[in-house]
Amino acid sequence: MKSSSLSKNQPHLESVFGALSVEDDSKIRSILKNADDVLLEIANHFGRDRAGWEGTGLELTWMESGQVAISSFVGACTARGGCVDFTIDLQPSWYYGEKASTLSWNIESGIQADCGHFDDHGGMDQVHEVIATTKTPIGAAIEVLNAVQELRRLATTFPLEHWLEMSSDH
Repeated sequence: MKSSSLSKNQPHLESVFGALSVEDDSKIRSILKNADDVLLEIANHFGRDRAGWEGTGLELTWMESGQVAISSFVGACTARGGCVDFTIDLQPSWYYGEKASTLSWNIESGIQADCGHFDDHGGMDQVHEVIATTKTPIGAAIEVLNAVQELRRLATTFPLEHWLEMSSDH
């Protein structure tokens, strides 16, 4: 996987949104910049100063398979070492190679917590997930902003131990 910070590198967004007018590109970037700010607020809540691989928030990500999406995450750990990730992912309808007669975008937000099972499978469990679908690029950007605002609410309302407990056998 390779990634490029939206705010720092300003990569072209057409691979995720399709052809965009200059006005739509500008509006989408403005909305996604607000989402970056919220992601960094989540990170700051946990005493961190970075979100995503490059630390700036949302990133254009390329998988080796050719799939392209916009995504980010904030990771946080307790003093005892249990870790939780707050994630956001925007995928176009063609992400998995499926061609549809109408364009759409899926926005997946989630919370993953270290496995606390007696039979440890060495990974993280999805303990919260919301999927939204929209039919316009600007609508997709707005859904990303709404999703990270909800992640901020969840991150600041519940302690990390809450999410870790949801992933355990207890």
